Amino acid sequence: IKRSVYSFFYRFTNMVISVSHHSKDDFLKTFPRIGGEVQVIPNGLSIDVEFKKMKEFKPGDFNVIHVAGFSFEKNHSGMLRIFGLIKKQLPSARLWLVGDGPLKSKIENEVADLNLNDVVFTGAVTNPLDYIGSTQVLVLPSIIEGLPGVILEAMYCRTPVVAYDVGGISEVLKAGETGWLVKANDEEGFVRAVLQVFSMDPDELGGVTKNANDLVVTQFDNRVIARRFLDMYKSL
Repeated sequence: IKRSVYSFFYRFTNMVISVSHHSKDDFLKTFPRIGGEVQVIPNGLSIDVEFKKMKEFKPGDFNVIHVAGFSFEKNHSGMLRIFGLIKKQLPSARLWLVGDGPLKSKIENEVADLNLNDVVFTGAVTNPLDYIGSTQVLVLPSIIEGLPGVILEAMYCRTPVVAYDVGGISEVLKAGETGWLVKANDEEGFVRAVLQVFSMDPDELGGVTKNANDLVVTQFDNRVIARRFLDMYKSL
């Protein structure tokens, strides 16, 4: 019923703006009969925002951060399984779960059931960039995504990113160039990618994070994105 109602109204739509090319393709498969065209304008971020290193992150530790609402598509249960495998190789590793949501209590229980040490629940925070910029790697093992802003934030902070290849993530995360892309649901492959980040030569790792930062600064600055929206509105 919902799809039929949406389909009816989309026939009178002049323009649909999608966050990624993958989302655009998915939209057109779901609603093939729309009145106008579909364009892609990605998420952006403010590139002049400052962040600081946090004292909670100890030198010599390997801090893994996952920033997301506690919902099904963000796959926190899978993240716990991945972290359990990482701990076997890196006993000093800590997992920071930043965010809140309906499944948080369930994940807290899973941490207890799995007897996982060094899992930190921060709840919702007002300064996610401070957390992201203080860690060694940001992970995103999502089941479903569009183009998540948290990846852009990590790239801006020059924090390495490991993510599943879902949604539009591959449009910004290029394997070996701007981050690490793992086949969806390949938990062992995800672990290998995280361990690679940990063991990489600092100069080589710095080259990847610099590429990522350059991409964000040149293509995802909110001022650039805003101009693209403005041009699109004017064209209508």
